[in-house]
Amino acid sequence: MVNPVKQCNTLGNTKTREKYFWTLAEFNSFIEKVDKKDPFYILFNVLFWTGMRRGELLALRPMDFDFLQKQVIIRRNLIFVKNKPQMNSPKTKTSRRTISVPQFLVDMVQTYIMKEKIRDDQLLFCCMPYHITKKIKDYSKKAGAPSEYTISVIHTLHC
Repeated sequence: MVNPVKQCNTLGNTKTREKYFWTLAEFNSFIEKVDKKDPFYILFNVLFWTGMRRGELLALRPMDFDFLQKQVIIRRNLIFVKNKPQMNSPKTKTSRRTISVPQFLVDMVQTYIMKEKIRDDQLLFCCMPYHITKKIKDYSKKAGAPSEYTISVIHTLHC
């Protein structure tokens, strides 16, 4: 008797793309090209030092940070459907997590929140996901840093 399951095609993508992650030196050469006054400077640092996903980053609010404990809590994921933002739960059960952050990042985020007068319930970063990808490509080119996998390169420290 033949197993009918063996005759079926697999679901999803059978080709997995190799992931490339930046070294600290590559990130440093990248971030040197970003103007420190640009909100993307903070955004890129949060992405790199936490390893969170783009949607998790875009869902961040000041209330998600515990500055005394030096932690950020991932509670939500922001997705865009037909260019309209929708707040969702994180991708998987394990995506709900608490991430430790270095003191300099705590200081950077606190300063940004105060300077921009962001309320506790407001989003930290207001941009579309493709803006992040485009900025990573642009600054990577300026820095001579790899950009072939744009988003995966920046998920370096916590992956």
